[in-house]
Amino acid sequence: MMNSPSTVPNKNVKLKSGSYTSYIEGFTTSKISICGTFAFNKRIDERVLVVPISYAEEVLNYENEISAIEMSFDAGVDLESKKQEISEILGKGFKVKTHFEQNQLIYQTSQLEKWLIILFLGFVFFMVSFTLVSSITMLVLEKKDNLLTVRALGASKKQIANIFFYEGLLINFSGLILGLGLGYGICFLQQQFGFIMLDEELGEQFPVFFKLNDLLLILSITVVLGTLVAYLPSRFLIKRLIK
Repeated sequence: MMNSPSTVPNKNVKLKSGSYTSYIEGFTTSKISICGTFAFNKRIDERVLVVPISYAEEVLNYENEISAIEMSFDAGVDLESKKQEISEILGKGFKVKTHFEQNQLIYQTSQLEKWLIILFLGFVFFMVSFTLVSSITMLVLEKKDNLLTVRALGASKKQIANIFFYEGLLINFSGLILGLGLGYGICFLQQQFGFIMLDEELGEQFPVFFKLNDLLLILSITVVLGTLVAYLPSRFLIKRLIK
């Protein structure tokens, strides 16, 4: 614990241009003990100091006055209805904002970054899928003689095409399971041990959360693209090679 001086403007003093004494009287300097730190985000951390309300009233020259009240509710509470209810009680002279509205730019930026990352990963998967197309194509061309033999034994084109289609699905879903296992495994380790730090000085770990919607989105993109990539070349090549 240590003492740190804090300087705040005196709201009861009106500054006069060119007056040195006025500038001195226009600020109140006091000392307060620092007992801890917190980390919310860079903008808040640089501007916010949490102090006892009695100390704030003394240095800011407030008497039975407040500039804002923050309220927290249990998870699942409809914040919009609460906002409407509080607004009706307080009247038009007060502004009522939810946490999202107070940090709207931060949330919008985070959402934009999320969708850009998903778009980029989808594009990467689309490019990588050409490797799967090439693998199936080479496999079909390599087994051309064997396919003609199987065809002569009575197998239909659909049955032969299904062989390579299912093989493509096997490759795709093996990669999907391995990728999800590694990805979520690393996230789980981060939650448990926090080996990636967001701020070394404050000891803040990089936050990681599991969301079902993100998992379903990844699965849908991978399954749809993977199925198309496995289906189209197998059907097209079999029709071309086997008359």
